[in-house]
Amino acid sequence: MNYTIGLSTSNNLYTFDYTNCFEKPLGLILSNEEEMFQSYFLTYLKMFQSYRFSSLDSHSIFYTVDFNDALSYIIKEKLGFEVVIQDEEVEDVHRVIKQLLSEGHPVMVPGNLHELNYSEHYQTNDWKHLFLINGYNEVKQAYSVIDSNHKKNITTLRYEEFTFSFPLIEQLYLSAKEKLNVSSIWSIYRLEDKDYPKDRDLLLDILEWFIDRRYKGTYKELEYIERINKQIIDGIIEEELDITKQIDFIFLRAVKYKDTFYTEFLKLLDNNLVDTESVQKLHQLKKDLINKWTDIANKALIRHYLKETVTLDVEIQQVLKQEAEILRIICLIRDEVQTIK
Repeated sequence: MNYTIGLSTSNNLYTFDYTNCFEKPLGLILSNEEEMFQSYFLTYLKMFQSYRFSSLDSHSIFYTVDFNDALSYIIKEKLGFEVVIQDEEVEDVHRVIKQLLSEGHPVMVPGNLHELNYSEHYQTNDWKHLFLINGYNEVKQAYSVIDSNHKKNITTLRYEEFTFSFPLIEQLYLSAKEKLNVSSIWSIYRLEDKDYPKDRDLLLDILEWFIDRRYKGTYKELEYIERINKQIIDGIIEEELDITKQIDFIFLRAVKYKDTFYTEFLKLLDNNLVDTESVQKLHQLKKDLINKWTDIANKALIRHYLKETVTLDVEIQQVLKQEAEILRIICLIRDEVQTIK
């Protein structure tokens, strides 16, 4: 028996610095249901990852590797998708994958890149990854897998279609279960009788989060600078083994996540508001904001490597002024969105 679900892979070209390997397949599935669903998903998620919100656990949200409150809010509550997560033993993996595919649902299966021969992590270190499976061929004993080619030093990342044997998927899954304690098979889909959310309602909800529900005057980038300075002053340079918690990883990612948030948010605004002055102003401010935060991050990390305290008062004052101006403009944009019929 053969079964394949057609999925376009051209809707998300972000590298893993901007959307990681758990977020990217989720976005692709959403975009194949409705193109702008991916933009709403990324706008919400990257906003939650870029700024501080009292009602969200920042640690589990920043580097998405499991289903969390933020994903539940975005995917289930706002976009109206059902989420099925099943913890399965290795001997049940193929049965569950085939069953979900036969019901018309793409399947996301965790694996350990330590076992994938064209990955940079092959036979060197353990690394979580989520494989998007959209079909299978019983005769060839193989799955159709939508995934990255795992090449380094690229500026865009288009997922491609690969063929993985049944034994390879089993090996990847078993290794993830045994070495990384990951064994959840994911599937998301929309119920046929579910109404599509309205653009105006989603935009106003995003604007409410940004304007009314985030901590004002608190920025993750400044917290990272405080962390660097504390290490230098205390004379204790942390040796974090988990790369996703290392200061250079999270500092640079935070800026790239903020870049993605504004890029996707502006895409939504451009799609719904016809060339207003406020939206055009936000386009200009966004570019300058990201450049300023990138410059601060790079300078701070250089000081960190040199074991010197970070003193960037002028640069920080300028970027905070930019953040304040963006907040003012986004308040104006909320007034404009409220006029959408």
